[in-house]
Order: sequence, then structure tokens, then C-alpha cells
Amino acid sequence: MPKRHRPPLAAAGAWVGWHALELTALGLPLLAAAFITEWLALLAVPGALLWASQEIRAHRHRTRTADPAAEEGETA
Repeated sequence: MPKRHRPPLAAAGAWVGWHALELTALGLPLLAAAFITEWLALLAVPGALLWASQEIRAHRHRTRTADPAAEEGETA
């Protein structure tokens, strides 16, 4: 079954969008903690958990969809 490929621009847009969201979810609470009160740093915890879960899910998806023959070094 052929793999679905996204156009490079769509893949780049998705990458930038996810990382901007992740960095905002962590950066805003940490900046607020630096300038207002350190307790606001706790707001970064949910963002960090979401980021970690997304990275784990992406890693699992990449390893499941990888070509087993390519991993073992086999050629056709």
C-alpha cells in the first residue's frame, strides 16, 4: 500500500504550527512567572505534558509506519 505524502509546504506548515503552539504553551507561563510571580510557572506543566504526549505519539507513529525491510537493511 503506498504511503500518503503531504506536499512539503503543508508538512512545513504543520511543523511550524505545532512547535509554535508548544513553545507558546510553555513560554507564556514561564515569562509570566519570571516577571509576576513564580507560582505561574505551574501553568507550564500542562503545556509540557501535552508536548511530551505529542512527541511520544509522533515517535510511535513513525516507528509503526516505518518500512521493516529498510530497518533491517534488506534490498529488493
